[in-house]
Amino acid sequence: MMKKYSEDDIQKLLLNALSTPPEEGLRMDFSAKLRNKLQDKLQYKNRLRFYGGWALIFGAAMIILFFGLMFLDKAYDTHITKSISEHKWIFIITFPLLFLIQYLDHIMIKKNHFKAINLSENK
Repeated sequence: MMKKYSEDDIQKLLLNALSTPPEEGLRMDFSAKLRNKLQDKLQYKNRLRFYGGWALIFGAAMIILFFGLMFLDKAYDTHITKSISEHKWIFIITFPLLFLIQYLDHIMIKKNHFKAINLSENK
């Protein structure tokens, strides 16, 4: 059987439990780690939004360029689209290669392989 406590006993037990600090609490660096994680997530979302926006702009520009070339080809009988289809591998290789170069350049700069030179120390 369980022991029945009076209201005074319950209040004393409760106040005693609240007055003693917990044995295990949050780590001292909890807020710093939480802030860093939140900042990382926010930076990831901003980067995704930025690069996604540029990819969308690039895709829209390519679509507009393609339809513009088709319009010019039909209007003036220039055979531009035939010339592009003959040299399609140049376009298929060049654009991804440019994006690869840009990405590798970004990685090199982010890893700080190129340290800034402080000219003030050379006095």
